[in-house]
Amino acid sequence: MFKTILLILSVSTLLSAQDCDNRYVTGLPTQDVDKILCKKRFILGYSRDTKTPLWAVEHLKRDELTKKSELSGFRYRRDYALERKERATSSDYAYSTQDRSFLVPFEDVSADHSAASETFMMSNIVPQDPKLNRYAWIYLERGVRELADVYEEVYVVTGVAYLDKEVKHIGHHKIAVPTHFYKAVYAPNTVDGPKMWAWIVPNEAIKPEQMKNYRLSVDTLEEKLNIDLFPGLKPTLQASIERKVIPL
Repeated sequence: MFKTILLILSVSTLLSAQDCDNRYVTGLPTQDVDKILCKKRFILGYSRDTKTPLWAVEHLKRDELTKKSELSGFRYRRDYALERKERATSSDYAYSTQDRSFLVPFEDVSADHSAASETFMMSNIVPQDPKLNRYAWIYLERGVRELADVYEEVYVVTGVAYLDKEVKHIGHHKIAVPTHFYKAVYAPNTVDGPKMWAWIVPNEAIKPEQMKNYRLSVDTLEEKLNIDLFPGLKPTLQASIERKVIPL
């Protein structure tokens, strides 16, 4: 029976994965990952080496951010789209100095109960400094939702980076702790035409008011990461808007 359930889950995951590339007009980041995990309201690029997602892609719409689900009742859980040896567990964080941080925030999809539940899968969780996770990073996530409210819709890429030579690990499954976190946002429908925003921050304590110091152009972010974050957009459009740094 258990094998039958796993087979059904595997087939379902495979079928949904085939739709991933065409779900968002922005495309998926060009960074190599071991698995593409298609969820109801977001897509994850997962690494079996780090045992974390490396990036997540979302399409936030104003009319889908109005309803909210209560946070209570949800629990961290396994993602059975991943093999046992590829997964981290919640207990890996138990005696570490790192928070269980959501790459796709619960609040982004809380209008949809099943999508909100998927944010609690360990495939969406990454180690993050508590003072970053609970203050400046939440501030940035709220700011991105405000952009979706103002401009009706935004496409968001959130990811982690390992830019230092030494990478720390936590837990029994040796989860790699990111040295940096980043976000890139594309708003196709502003009054002045399409716009983009980007940030990259070290995985350490940062005050919310300091986030403005970590703004940069999408071009510069892509150079740091060696990734094309929005490969589905026309090259001429990317060239015209990715080089600009725009205040939030």
